[in-house]
Amino acid sequence: MAPLLRRRFAPLGRLAAQAVLDLGGAVSPDDLDDGPTVYASRYGETARCLELLAAQSLGEPVSPTGFGLSVHNATGAMVALARGDRRNSCAVAAGRATAAAGVAEALALIDDGASTASLIVYDAPLPGAYAQFEDEPSAFFAWAWRLRRPRAGERALHLDWRTSGATPAPAAPDHLPAGLQALWFGLSDAALLEQHANGRCCRWSRDG
Repeated sequence: MAPLLRRRFAPLGRLAAQAVLDLGGAVSPDDLDDGPTVYASRYGETARCLELLAAQSLGEPVSPTGFGLSVHNATGAMVALARGDRRNSCAVAAGRATAAAGVAEALALIDDGASTASLIVYDAPLPGAYAQFEDEPSAFFAWAWRLRRPRAGERALHLDWRTSGATPAPAAPDHLPAGLQALWFGLSDAALLEQHANGRCCRWSRDG
């Protein structure tokens, strides 16, 4: 990655970018309908946003570059620039259901014609004055999946959305933020994971 572009990444963005690069895969800028990427982060570059607000409260001018790097799709845009990737990408945030929303968005892109879709889930603890609003365990993390439809005979993961209050599932590791609980489920042998947010339940399951 060019040094000038690399310096624009904050620590969280570097984590997300590394997850994309570790996932690999050929960049096919001529095929704009395949291989889209979904970036899913509950908070995004909150530290940059807080810095901008602090400067504004002191009457200082807001940096256009700083603002551009603080928006929710900035990380995906910079990764695309670094890779010369002109394919579709988007950014989603949905509270504790952010990882599940990222999966739903990726599957919608596959339904739209993509053969695969990449999902990048990443987050960091809330900084400074925002830390009081934490409502779940927090950590610096980033992980990536490449999603596709299962082939005949393959075991598959499933995700359903339902109203909270259904039959309770075994508890997920409560020391993990919701985004890492989703990764834990994908890597474990657990049959079920339920995540509750805003009166809805994200129910992860797998074929027996």
